[in-house]
Amino acid sequence: MKLARLLLALALLLTSARSASADDRARARAAFRAGSQHYNLTEFQQALDAFKEAYRNYEDPSFLYNIAQCERQLGHKREAVREYRAYLNNSDSADNRESVKQVIAQLEREIAADDQRAVAASAAEAAAQAARPKPPGAPTSPVTSPSSAMALTATAPPAEHKPAYKK
Repeated sequence: MKLARLLLALALLLTSARSASADDRARARAAFRAGSQHYNLTEFQQALDAFKEAYRNYEDPSFLYNIAQCERQLGHKREAVREYRAYLNNSDSADNRESVKQVIAQLEREIAADDQRAVAASAAEAAAQAARPKPPGAPTSPVTSPSSAMALTATAPPAEHKPAYKK
């Protein structure tokens, strides 16, 4: 009798697991359709959100590729590289493996160029700031430590106070 109940419970558990999986796949399919529609309408942020939702419901590596494409279209190069790599790591038989590797290499070159431009812009801004004329009476060097700030605002020492027993 106990064995029959155990087998029945196991059968119910397996059946509910299969239906949950089917429900997850149906939700993933619906999210994928929505993501595809958004992508085709160049609504890349909404497409990204939909493809992420599809992947959360059903872990198909093709969703990672779609997520990477959205990130790239949004200009999120680092995120796109991360997602393309996740796609390649999770898809052993990707037909587009070589073209994805080429896209990753191109994005990495663009990221490096962007970083170099940012460093150059930062250096140019620092040089421009240093070249700006100082207003009259402005200190020639900035105060860099609290102790030097204290020295600039120090007041005269208090008058010497003699104890009552000395009077």
